[in-house]
Amino acid sequence: MKKTLLSAALSAACLFAVSQPVAAAPLLFDRGLPSLNLNNAAGAARSNVTWSASGTEFTGDDFSIGVTGEKYRIDTITVWGAQFDPLSLDVANIALYFGRAGSALSRVSEGAVSGNANSNPNITHSFVSYADGVTDTYEGWGGGVYGIAQTVFSNLNLVIDGGVTYYFGVDGDQYEWWSHASNAALSGTPQQGADGKYLIFDKSDLGAVQVVDSQGNGWDKSSDINVRVTGEAIPEPATLALASMALLGLAAARRRRG
Repeated sequence: MKKTLLSAALSAACLFAVSQPVAAAPLLFDRGLPSLNLNNAAGAARSNVTWSASGTEFTGDDFSIGVTGEKYRIDTITVWGAQFDPLSLDVANIALYFGRAGSALSRVSEGAVSGNANSNPNITHSFVSYADGVTDTYEGWGGGVYGIAQTVFSNLNLVIDGGVTYYFGVDGDQYEWWSHASNAALSGTPQQGADGKYLIFDKSDLGAVQVVDSQGNGWDKSSDINVRVTGEAIPEPATLALASMALLGLAAARRRRG
């Protein structure tokens, strides 16, 4: 009897899920682009910067979501770079690397860039404005002007543990991916998990990592790579069973009302 009820409950839950419209995955981690103190006009208060690495090295950072005992499924990771438009003038192939801190990274998404399109349907590129909604270019220290290339790696289906630090990095070949970063205190937008450091990884040894504080190492301030992560919490089995029973009760009540 119990097995029959549980099976019916799960069936009701599945029917309920199917009947609902598909919504975008919620934002789990937000360290997006800055909105204040942009480019050289901001003087000493400038908030935005970009970082790259040469040869087999590439840049990235870290993040942690939730607390110990929770689990999450990551759907998308969004990053930005200061690049030429179209992106293929700068980057021929792009890849996202990901892994638990203390372990070797794995390449979890990759594709070839053509114009502002990608051979991988789960990687999209577009040129966007800063969070102020007005400024749409990045100004280099020498006065060079670049577009702000947003790259979204989607359908990642990465299951992670809450309260644990994870590393990510983006590698773009040809003329490199220039990871956008900002100083948290001057950014004017949520800079979740900012610690004033970014990371350098090496494709020849994906277990190696360099921790870099940009203050005194290429800039006069600390900075973090900008990133946004969407996904969902994974409910515990007991929670799922309770929800299923509640849905079964709702279905039964609807039947009684006729």
